[in-house]
Formats: sequence, structure tokens, C-alpha cells
Amino acid sequence: MRSPIGLYRVEGESMYPAYSPGDLVIGLRKGISLNPYQAVVVNHSGRMLVKRLISSDSSGMWLVGDNPLKSTDSRHFGPLKHEFFEAVIIARIARGR
Repeated sequence: MRSPIGLYRVEGESMYPAYSPGDLVIGLRKGISLNPYQAVVVNHSGRMLVKRLISSDSSGMWLVGDNPLKSTDSRHFGPLKHEFFEAVIIARIARGR
């Protein structure tokens, strides 16, 4: 049985200033509803990405980084299917660099 909570490391500068490279965050995987502007973790091409959820509907989730000049997100790869959702970030437990 998969744990309802996951530990993730933020990579890159796409979510700066909210999250910095190397930050450790806790994500809730189950029992949550998706709301706009939540920070989420998604699996994109085998990599766990932290992004900001802008919208979620039947076509998928529209995700962007807080730092648009450093982010590869839905502006590049389009909406991401819900099946690639991993978790909603609920806390940062350690600062990176």
C-alpha cells in the first residue's frame, strides 16, 4: 500500500521564489481536492516536477512555474493528464542551498 504522504526535492529554479532548488517538501497524495494556485508534484516524462496548478478540467491540468523565464511547463507541453498527478505540497521541511 502506497503512503498518503511523499517527500520530494525541488529541482531547478522554476518555482523560485516560493521554492528554491534543493528544498525538501512534503506532498499529500490522497484525500485532497485540486484547487487553483496550489503547488503540486506531477510526473512528467519520468521526472517529478513541482509546478503551480492554474486550472484542472476534463482535458487535464494546466501547470506553470512561478519563475516563467526558468520554467518548462504547460506553456511548452500543454495540459498534463490527471493520471500524472502525484501530490499537493503541504509543507517545506528543509531549505535548499
